[in-house]
Amino acid sequence: MTRYEANKKILEILLKYIENNPEQRFIQILWNLDLINIGNSELIEDRYNEESETTLNKLKIL
Repeated sequence: MTRYEANKKILEILLKYIENNPEQRFIQILWNLDLINIGNSELIEDRYNEESETTLNKLKIL
C-alpha cells in the first residue's frame, strides 16, 4: 500500500468516527483513536516519522 492510499484510508476512518460521534471535538477524536499518545516520560509521544501504513494499522485494531 502506498503512503497516499494509507492516508486516504485514515481519513475514511476519521470521517466514519466523526459521523458516529458528532458531539466530540476534533482533538478528542484524535485522543480516542490513539493518534495522540503519552510516552514513557509522561510527554506526548512524538510519532512524526511514523509511516502512514503503521498509523492505519493502529487504527484498524480499534
